[in-house]
Amino acid sequence: MTQKENWLKNYNLVRKYYEENGDLLVPYKYEVKDEEGSIIKLGAWISTQRKFYKKNKLQDWKIKLLEEIEMVWTCLLYTSPSPRD
Repeated sequence: MTQKENWLKNYNLVRKYYEENGDLLVPYKYEVKDEEGSIIKLGAWISTQRKFYKKNKLQDWKIKLLEEIEMVWTCLLYTSPSPRD
């Protein structure tokens, strides 16, 4: 499998996560199984895409695909609601 094919495989798993959850706030330790039954560390993969983006090392076509599914580039803007008494 080429690097591009592998990236697209992970992207499709992220797209499925987005369709099921409505966002890309994937927990870092979140894992899924791919079609072959291999465990994919999807949260770590998303984190890596954010790091490459921040360093200006993510290809434009990858940015375009991720933005089509509302990629969250900076998670610091998102926090969990605090519990209320």
